[in-house]
Amino acid sequence: MVYDGDGNRVREAVSGVATKYLVDTLNPTGLPQVLDETVNGAVTRTYAYGLQRISENQLNGSTWTPSFYSYDGHGNVRFLSNSAGTVTDKYQYDAFGRLIALTGTTPNTFEYSGEWFDSNVGLYYLRARI
Repeated sequence: MVYDGDGNRVREAVSGVATKYLVDTLNPTGLPQVLDETVNGAVTRTYAYGLQRISENQLNGSTWTPSFYSYDGHGNVRFLSNSAGTVTDKYQYDAFGRLIALTGTTPNTFEYSGEWFDSNVGLYYLRARI
């Protein structure tokens, strides 16, 4: 993991997958945003942001497939939808953020409170150095 001078994570590489982060000082949250993920130097996933994460595009073979995030009042990701608006994935959490039910097969690392779940360490990344 690589951090900038302010302690913000800016890059992570695990098992050939590199993830880049950007801290946008104009974003009202001031939180780091994942821009893209690369495997062997080729971009395999990108993210679009507004005031929160709007969508992800994943490369499946030679086709880019978009998924759109839907959140509840707490900011938890509850649904992913395809470009036709059809719900493809549903998420349910307990009070402590553990995923207790999932339907669908779209790879997604943003879950409870809209935060990134780092499966390598089994924790949500909440801007504290690991």
